Amino acid sequence: MPCFRDNPAKGVTAYMSFVPIVGEDHGFFSSLPRLILSRLRMSNCLILEGTENEWVAPCKVLRNWTEESRNLLPDSLLQKHLGVGFLHKDIVLSDLLARALGIVEYGLKALIQVITSLC
Repeated sequence: MPCFRDNPAKGVTAYMSFVPIVGEDHGFFSSLPRLILSRLRMSNCLILEGTENEWVAPCKVLRNWTEESRNLLPDSLLQKHLGVGFLHKDIVLSDLLARALGIVEYGLKALIQVITSLC
């Protein structure tokens, strides 16, 4: 859509808001959420922060980060030790969808993984 050309991340947010979660659909369409989520997990459907629209798979992004976390964990360190980058700040996903897609959450677990990798 033309309105998302200037900010593709907002287009991703709009698109992802229509992705069904397992258990939402019943009957004939009940298998679709698993299929859709499986395909999305394998595709480069999310954008990294700070890049010129670099598209990556959901397992390659870290969400719920802050500017302080970006200062603590520079992009290069995060990429080297966790194999992920920061999810574009304009992409907003529900917690259920993020978990279903296998997106890494910023928090104690991610910090411990980086520290463990450094040692």
